[in-house]
Amino acid sequence: MNIGTPTKEEFSEYHQTFISCVPDGKVEELLESQCLSFPTFVAGIPDRQADIIHAPYGWTIHQVIEHVVDAERVFGYRALRFATGDTTELPGWNENDYSASEYGRNVSIAELSQEFRTLRKSNIALLKRMDPDRFGNLGVADGRQFSVRAIVHLMVGHLIHHENILKSRLGM
Repeated sequence: MNIGTPTKEEFSEYHQTFISCVPDGKVEELLESQCLSFPTFVAGIPDRQADIIHAPYGWTIHQVIEHVVDAERVFGYRALRFATGDTTELPGWNENDYSASEYGRNVSIAELSQEFRTLRKSNIALLKRMDPDRFGNLGVADGRQFSVRAIVHLMVGHLIHHENILKSRLGM
């Protein structure tokens, strides 16, 4: 894969926080390494911490990890749609509504981390079969324009962002 770095025209200002978490030239490497590092990190979180909300945050540790899994799924779907040249505008997703629904409350954080690993491996397989010129394809989701390349950076940067917050919350 030769994904490259997105330009400012390839994503919205809102997503700069996540994209700026990705070190230059490291997106391909991090896509792969996060498959193992995130589940390993989650395995070190004591089960008793899963349902704790640490002020000023409004989500439990479980909800944050579930959000990371949901985001990975959404990013992969968007990358597929945009890479194919599908110009149908995609709706947004409200992570607060997803979290509040607690639809995945019946699984452990360890199970969620393995689901993340499966999704990331699937997304990597998708990206590896793309022609390199497809990474510049643009699409619209939630009223914002993205390139496939920017979505890949969001996959990596979003995880870095939330893992850093979790480490801070847990005093790691």
